[in-house]
Amino acid sequence: MSAPSPITDREATFRALLLAVFLAAAEATVVSTALPRIVADLGGLRLYGWAGSSYLLASTVTMPLFGRLADLHGRKPIFQIGLALFFAGSALCGWAFSFPMLLAGRVVQGLGAGSIQPVAMTLIGDLYPVEERARVQGIVGSIWAVAGVAGPLLGALLVEGPGWRWVFWVNLPFAAGSAFAIQRALHEPRREGERAPLDLLGALLLVVAAVSLLLAAEGVAPLLTGTLALTGAVAFVFQERRARSPLLPLPLLARPEVGIASGAALASGALLMGSVLYLPLWVQGVAAKSPATSGLALGPMLVGWPIAATLSIRWARATSFRHVARVGALLIVGGALALSTAVLLRSPIPVVGASTFLLGAGLGLAVTSLLVSLQTRVGFAQRGVATAVTLFARTLGGALGVGVLGALLARGLGEGEIARQIRMLLAPGAERAALDASATAVLEASLLPVWISFVLLAALHGAVVSRYPRRLAEPDGDAGVSPRS
Repeated sequence: MSAPSPITDREATFRALLLAVFLAAAEATVVSTALPRIVADLGGLRLYGWAGSSYLLASTVTMPLFGRLADLHGRKPIFQIGLALFFAGSALCGWAFSFPMLLAGRVVQGLGAGSIQPVAMTLIGDLYPVEERARVQGIVGSIWAVAGVAGPLLGALLVEGPGWRWVFWVNLPFAAGSAFAIQRALHEPRREGERAPLDLLGALLLVVAAVSLLLAAEGVAPLLTGTLALTGAVAFVFQERRARSPLLPLPLLARPEVGIASGAALASGALLMGSVLYLPLWVQGVAAKSPATSGLALGPMLVGWPIAATLSIRWARATSFRHVARVGALLIVGGALALSTAVLLRSPIPVVGASTFLLGAGLGLAVTSLLVSLQTRVGFAQRGVATAVTLFARTLGGALGVGVLGALLARGLGEGEIARQIRMLLAPGAERAALDASATAVLEASLLPVWISFVLLAALHGAVVSRYPRRLAEPDGDAGVSPRS
């Protein structure tokens, strides 16, 4: 006999979950349009990419751990711990008096987000019966995508209004409200039976491998950190093979629909995070526009992604998930080429916005079709794990992509007077008149490898999606009815 539902007020809990998911997703990108102004205030230009990658890395490596803890100790306490960490990190960022202090706050925020996302998805599985889960998970997925893309615009509005510190302080009342609602609405039954041991060694090895990989991508002692990343990854695989309750079920990755979706997610995560972090730097530092204009350059992606995501499922029913994903991959390549060309030619902001719309539409088609295809083929018993693996890959791709792109940018930036002038480039317009044009030229040249990498990432994504087979094995017995793949 299944345990009774622990929820006394399902709708109130769901609204609180949506709010928390929105906060965590938006925080991954909201800082992008504020970063130039933050650097002008606190310094830390050479650490620019870490403001995004530190948050993503902290949330990525802790997702499997928090998900497992929620199974062992209950959803509610682990979710509340995540909200408390997110609240504390937001406060620390808002009161930061140096860039390293800001980075420390971003790490704490990321730890909280690592709990919020997987536990929220798990709670939805507890809240809703099978026939309602697809609709509800679609709502959560849309909230996540919209929040991530809307983040830069929200950040721009806050920077132009009360100031960059409110990019972080604005989280405080909403995080507290979500925690209060969860505390009142969610009541879990007492857990009985044997608890499987927590794979702490696997979690530690995953953290070591991921952190070392990002450090290597940033150019920090690349031989040492690269070796450590490889060693940690190999040790993690061995540990997961022997663990009684592994963090990541490795056999699941052998399934084509899971492996291809995860591989494509790595590239799409890097593209998304690279766009929202480095396009504002070009808009404000090279094109000499305001933070609000940065939001407008990225805003069309907010329109393209959800529209394409909604259409993708209807289109898949008429054709196939494979066809929709391939069209999305082509649009991603076209969007990356258009964006790179637009910034290199210093095109008007509407032209840049059109390219981000194309990129967002491609991501909406490809990401949604691959994920839903996976969920309709994997059985219910493994559907949550398979979704978590794809989410883990996308977030890790974003963190690594930002790290690599940040390293490419840092190599092109000079020291001394040039670095000082580039920092001044990002300050309010009154300080720009006396600047040497060479500072703009150095920043523009330093961003060139970033735009080239966009095209390469789009091509890599397309290559992975092209491997999606025409025919797959039969869906698992409890996978349910789905469009053909």
